Amino acid sequence: MTRLPAHIEYFKQHFPADVDLVKILASLSAFKPYMISVKVFKEDRTMHLEAITYLLRNEFLVQLHAYILFMIPKYIKMGLTQGSTDDDHDVVLISPENEASDSEKKWLEGFTAKEPKETLFQKLIKYFNGKHHIDEILFREDIRSRDMGKVLNLVAGGHFNPFGKVHGAPEDEERHVGDLGNVTADDGGNVKIIITDNKISLFGANTIVGRSVVVHKDVDDMGKGGAVDSLTTGNAGARLACGVIGIAK
Repeated sequence: MTRLPAHIEYFKQHFPADVDLVKILASLSAFKPYMISVKVFKEDRTMHLEAITYLLRNEFLVQLHAYILFMIPKYIKMGLTQGSTDDDHDVVLISPENEASDSEKKWLEGFTAKEPKETLFQKLIKYFNGKHHIDEILFREDIRSRDMGKVLNLVAGGHFNPFGKVHGAPEDEERHVGDLGNVTADDGGNVKIIITDNKISLFGANTIVGRSVVVHKDVDDMGKGGAVDSLTTGNAGARLACGVIGIAK
């Protein structure tokens, strides 16, 4: 820890005052969850992810475990209608099944309406409270990582589009940051590809760390097919697979 002052100085120069190295290290010194933020897509969440990346690279952390929290709009948990609160974008942890309000149950039924009646998501949601490590969930339910990926695919959001563009091809100036084009699978359904892109980033306010990579069923028309959803999804069809972008050590 002889270089700790240098690391503290780095944090002061590269992060806001509330992302304090000493406070982060203190919170990580005990065996307990470290909460980045319950407000997704906010700059504070991005900054904390960058801070964790820095700690990993400089070996301040020896283990980093992943947990899942399923968040819903606050107004739903309160049994209110959209627009009746000061901030409709506030999110909170969904209640356990035996404690869920009628509005939460109704919202969840609508959320899974397009899925089979007994979905894996409905089976696993009891673990999505930040208390169960992903490996524990896989072990308890005897499922594979790809099965968990299917569940995360269900809750994945739309194309990453921080600049408000329409859908396009990777080489287009007018495109979502998350538009990465098509891939080709072999006869066994396997894809091996290296993508180089000048818009996505692992750092900064628009980092892709913590976001999802989704493979769709159909060919992406790059926003030029004239279909109803060409300018939003490229008319690429249903989602086949999903993975979460994380930090490996």
